[in-house]
Amino acid sequence: MFGIFLFAVLFVALCLFTAEPANQVATPITSPPVVDDLPTLEELMAEALIARPLPAVAATVAAPVAIARVHVAATDWQAMTSAQLRKECSKATPRIAWRNAHGKGRHLRKEEMLRALS
Repeated sequence: MFGIFLFAVLFVALCLFTAEPANQVATPITSPPVVDDLPTLEELMAEALIARPLPAVAATVAAPVAIARVHVAATDWQAMTSAQLRKECSKATPRIAWRNAHGKGRHLRKEEMLRALS
């Protein structure tokens, strides 16, 4: 019982010593004045429309680049074996699923792989 009384006295004392005095008036926090130093839309548009010469490095980067075309020879699918056709099916984009196509252990036949690759 004495412990509860002692705890209550310490709690009240702590509250009294840490509380702010009632006679002091808190000073309001004022925010700094707002300074609008951003350019307006008209200034941005005028700046964007002014033609500026490109630096030498930027001019070389902006130069058009020649694109080489590579001609791939047509592959003779009919002359390939089933093993070769399976490799081609695996390399194809999108990949052709030749393994277990007709159930477990039943792969695509050569004619089906030729139809899928063409």
